[in-house]
Amino acid sequence: QEAVTINFSPKFIILLKDLGLYDKQKKLLYSISNVQRIIAMKLLSYLRINDYNDRILYYTKSKNHALRTEADAALVRLMGNTDTGLSFIEQKYRLSLLDINVMVNAVLKNFKTDIDYESLLTSDYVYKKIVGALLIKNRKLKEYKHLLFQEQQTDTRYLLLRQSKWDSFLELADESETVDVVLKNFENEPDEVKLLILENLHQIKDVYLKNFLVKVAEKQSLLVKIEILKILF
Repeated sequence: QEAVTINFSPKFIILLKDLGLYDKQKKLLYSISNVQRIIAMKLLSYLRINDYNDRILYYTKSKNHALRTEADAALVRLMGNTDTGLSFIEQKYRLSLLDINVMVNAVLKNFKTDIDYESLLTSDYVYKKIVGALLIKNRKLKEYKHLLFQEQQTDTRYLLLRQSKWDSFLELADESETVDVVLKNFENEPDEVKLLILENLHQIKDVYLKNFLVKVAEKQSLLVKIEILKILF
């Protein structure tokens, strides 16, 4: 479907106009029915029709989850090569994990390659950082991993951001880099993040890391202690 709509969308648009159907998309988009709104957003985004982007952006703030996630995906499909920083995320007051995954998958599936990863990872918007972290992980972009732990980002209270940064870093970093960052940051993280980190350390045999885990194990919570003991033994 994606290949067909990219290659033939101009012809489909001509066909819609010739059949007198082009303006009916607007009626669907402004319908009181969420089903019709979703159909309209699929039509508009797959055919790359940008006439109603403001209305689609309005739906990204809907209380209806299905409508909201479809609007997120539609905006990514409609995103031009100039919107390399996913600017529409700035206007969203919050994103669920599902919303974030929908956006990331839409970027990956629609071959959006002109992304400013640095601006995402250094943004003032938490959700842009999360999307950036997930994108560099999925695209194996090791050259951006140093941006994940910039000093001004490490004191964030957002658990999902902390988890996303560590998940991406542990996927992209080599063993020595992983050990260095773990030694520096591990004790500052909440238990949920500590468990995520530890689950990725089982294959690392570094002596300094093992000594560090022995040293910090006693003062950890029960679940974290257990995971540390699994690594040590």
